[in-house]
Order: sequence, then C-alpha cells, then structure tokens
Amino acid sequence: MKNDQKVKTTLVVFGIFWLLIILTNHIVHIIPEAVKLFPFSYLLTSTVCHMETEKLLFIGDLPTMTCARCTGIYFGAFITSISILFISKTIGAKFRLLIFTSIFMLADVLACNLGIYKYSHPIAFTTGLFFGSVIFLYFYDGLIELIVNKN
Repeated sequence: MKNDQKVKTTLVVFGIFWLLIILTNHIVHIIPEAVKLFPFSYLLTSTVCHMETEKLLFIGDLPTMTCARCTGIYFGAFITSISILFISKTIGAKFRLLIFTSIFMLADVLACNLGIYKYSHPIAFTTGLFFGSVIFLYFYDGLIELIVNKN
C-alpha cells in the first residue's frame, strides 16, 4: 500500500521533530541562536509532561524538556516508527502487550509514590520506552485503519 509508506515516513519525520523539541536544551548548547525556540518548546512539552525538575532526564549536564518517563515514551515510539519503515507487513499491536507494559509502568509510578523506592530515572525511562513502543503500534494501526476506511 502506497499510503502506508507515506504514513510511516510522516510519522518518522514527526518523531524527529518531536525529539528535537525534547532536546531543545542540547540544541541551544550547540547552536546558541536556537534559544529563540525555547518558549515554543516549553509550551509544547509542558502540555504533555509535568516537567518536575527532579524527574527530568539529564543527558550530559543538560536536562531534556520532559521527565525520564515521558522521554522514554517518545523515544520508544520513535524507535518503533523507524523499525516499521523496514517491515512490509502489519505488525498489529497485541492487547496483552499493552496491558503488560501499562501495568509495568503503573507499578513503577505507584511504588515511587507510595515510598517503596525512590524515583529512578533509568527505571522510569525504561518503563516509558516499552510503553511508548507498544502504544505507537496502536496509534499506527488506528491511523492506517482510518486511512483505509476513508478510501
């Protein structure tokens, strides 16, 4: 399906754009003139993440624009979007996998909030990464179904 490849490519381009927004602090560090993008990046990321300072993911000495878990979700979705570029058949998201990754992520959130253990950036990133990978497949399948039904 020709539309399928267009959708895949569009999602990868959108993913690159979104990751660049998440990495605004890093871009500004390399290209100081990009500081003009900061208000735009902050506006976008603050609508999808709580951005609590102690939960931000640091890469080097600079924080991302989203917390470790949200950064993991977006990186997981991006990695999956790149992966499906090279797969010709539909993968199809499995509901069990969505439930498993959701429970895994929820268990981490609850354990931290109940004081069972302290917030862990690597654990939050990893649970987000798995969840983002699976939720992207649901998003992708729904988008393809919408396009197929439209045509």
